[in-house]
Amino acid sequence: MAYIRQIERADATGDLKVFYDALFEIVGDIPNIVKLSSLKVAAASAAQDLYQSVLYHDSGLSMEEKEMVATVVSVINGCVYCHDHHGGVLTRLTDDPDLVDQIISNFRDAPISSRAMCLLEFAEKLTRTSGSMGSADIEALRDLGLSDEDILDLVQLVSYFNYTNRVAVALGVDPEISDT
Repeated sequence: MAYIRQIERADATGDLKVFYDALFEIVGDIPNIVKLSSLKVAAASAAQDLYQSVLYHDSGLSMEEKEMVATVVSVINGCVYCHDHHGGVLTRLTDDPDLVDQIISNFRDAPISSRAMCLLEFAEKLTRTSGSMGSADIEALRDLGLSDEDILDLVQLVSYFNYTNRVAVALGVDPEISDT
């Protein structure tokens, strides 16, 4: 159960109702991670816009790579909600639940490409020890063939999940209840 009050769709009014209705049209539900920020509709809306822009835009990073990064960052941060959700998406993308389980338990032992490994190692370093990042970390990504735009995409993706993981963990996001 969430540690703070949150507003359900049926109880939403004003700007929150408009935001919820628009989101419901897109995803068919209001995710609990969104409801967690319902007391501050401007922040909830901005977070949703950022989520869409870092995960669902054209990029030199594949959707599989983005979901790997989202999953690993969420595992590092202890955000079960996000690691379950994005691990599930990654399972659907790869059709390989064993691979995803390996990525979740210890990505370094997973049979992934050297590019994916480098992306995950970068994400881990930025998550755990952001103050130690330097130009050599960026050059290693360039050596993989990532453009500056791709590198920015990666940094924004990792940063977004660090933000949202901390909100979810600190405020006790409720797990999604599945109909299946």
